[in-house]
Amino acid sequence: MILDPVAPVRFYRGRWRTLDGTETGDFVARRPQAYGADLWCFVRVIEGLPQQLIDFPVDHPALPGRDEAWRLQAAIDAVRQEPQIFRFRSIQNNTSHIIADFFGPIPGWAERYLELVGLAVQRADRSLFSYRVPLKAKPDLQKFLTDMLWMRVTHEGGTE
Repeated sequence: MILDPVAPVRFYRGRWRTLDGTETGDFVARRPQAYGADLWCFVRVIEGLPQQLIDFPVDHPALPGRDEAWRLQAAIDAVRQEPQIFRFRSIQNNTSHIIADFFGPIPGWAERYLELVGLAVQRADRSLFSYRVPLKAKPDLQKFLTDMLWMRVTHEGGTE
């Protein structure tokens, strides 16, 4: 399974697909193994056939491969000028907090940052997960996500 880099970044599950025999390029992928969950990897494909691959994690086997894969995909999306996005939205009758909605997964180290500044809440329609965040933490959170994961922020009804 490859993570299709041209599929819309707002629908993570819809980005996954099998090779159809026409692809040429480099892709974040998952590949089966005999026992356990599929492995995360980066694969070079030529005319629909995998030619080379690198399993994640590259340097430290104790770290989750998905973290490297998700950060690499964020970089690929940013280079393509289609960065992954997150959304800030207000909370009715609450002027001290906002909700941050995410449409794709983020590495564990970024999620731990979110857990330090916010609280996981029920996700909004079409988002993968959401956090309630103090309004005063918004600038630092936005800087962290744009600097470390090249993400773009949107607000209810538009782009910042």
